Amino acid sequence: MKKIIALILVLSLSLFCFAACKKNKDDKDDTPETPAEKTYTLATALLHSYSEDDNKTTDYVAAIVLDESNKIVAARIDCIELALTVADDAIADAEFVPTKVEIGDAYAMNSGSFAKQTKAFEDAIVGKTADEVANLDLAQVAGCTMPYSPLSFKAVLAKAFASANKTTFKTNDSFTLGLAATMVVEGGKATTNYGGTVVANGKIVATILDASDASFSVADGVIVASEYKGTKVELGDAYAMNSGSFAKQTDAFENYVKGKTAAEVAALDLTQIAGCTMPYTPAAFQAVLAKTFSYAR
Repeated sequence: MKKIIALILVLSLSLFCFAACKKNKDDKDDTPETPAEKTYTLATALLHSYSEDDNKTTDYVAAIVLDESNKIVAARIDCIELALTVADDAIADAEFVPTKVEIGDAYAMNSGSFAKQTKAFEDAIVGKTADEVANLDLAQVAGCTMPYSPLSFKAVLAKAFASANKTTFKTNDSFTLGLAATMVVEGGKATTNYGGTVVANGKIVATILDASDASFSVADGVIVASEYKGTKVELGDAYAMNSGSFAKQTDAFENYVKGKTAAEVAALDLTQIAGCTMPYTPAAFQAVLAKTFSYAR
């Protein structure tokens, strides 16, 4: 009898140990693995136009993130537009020109605000390649029925796909993409500063910043000519500053802000950025970056 009881105890202990071991093994298998890092590409573009009919200077801007198959995983598009006015035989100055997305519901179209229709377009192009965007049937983009802007969307996106000013980044975290633009008109020149920023865990993973100038001439109270050569980064070494080209100094600024939070960007000491000593643009870039954090989604 004692032998039987002892045998039962041994068998019970063995089963307990087997179950415990199996449980520990299962627990280990259930532990989620850290996702592998993926490589992405950030690209931006600006498309400028000027209408003599109504003296409007217009800049469409875009930022896209592409995966390793060159398909869009995130996209942001916006437009900043101003009807220039002439006073005392000169272009009137203007500051703090808002973008159409910033204006929000106040910039209403027949079928919804510019901001909402632009988001519908952005959502529709996720997963598409450059060719698929170029061949997009605009009549099939649900929620975006604006008559003209979608054509400009396609054009600025084509420019972003083809841009030489791209940057790659790696991450295994989820991220958001922000786009912002500011325009100032002073001394007969409309300057747009803009940028696209990828944010992960509250920090900048990648950013591309740029600026453009459009100049206008006035005679007898009328705008008689306009000049636009391209963005300052696109002009490369041809857009020279005392301490290096605009493109190279902008690159130094972009590298400096990587890994920084919105608060750290706001507190930047612009005199401490090695390789970027332009007198005015860094402050404009700082303002653009602040907006990209706010608008990232």
